[in-house]
Amino acid sequence: MAFQVYINYNDKKNQPLEVADSLERFEKTTILELKKKFKEQNPGAPDPGDLRVVFGKDPLEDDQTLGFYNITHLSVLLIVLKMPGGGGPDPNPPEGIPRPQSMDRLAPPMQQAEGVTAGSCSIQ
Repeated sequence: MAFQVYINYNDKKNQPLEVADSLERFEKTTILELKKKFKEQNPGAPDPGDLRVVFGKDPLEDDQTLGFYNITHLSVLLIVLKMPGGGGPDPNPPEGIPRPQSMDRLAPPMQQAEGVTAGSCSIQ
């Protein structure tokens, strides 16, 4: 029996991807191996390093296995393109590059409108 998952990629219908021929091999398959199998089946797809696999709402790490994430035969996985960035500010920026200013210093102070007191609202 072939153990498969369904892959949703590029908002297309779920397509089956054969992962292993035994449950033991299926559960020991890493996410990186899964992405490589996906690339073999879809030659025009981006390289495995440029792809992210999502199960439910959680992104999966390349070095973990399907068994680690409790992914079972015929589960649906989402494959998306990784986007650069998103790591937040660098705690140790290189010399010569200023750290970003806080929003408090970038936004002008709010001025209180005449007749309005903080924390209250009235309709006249």
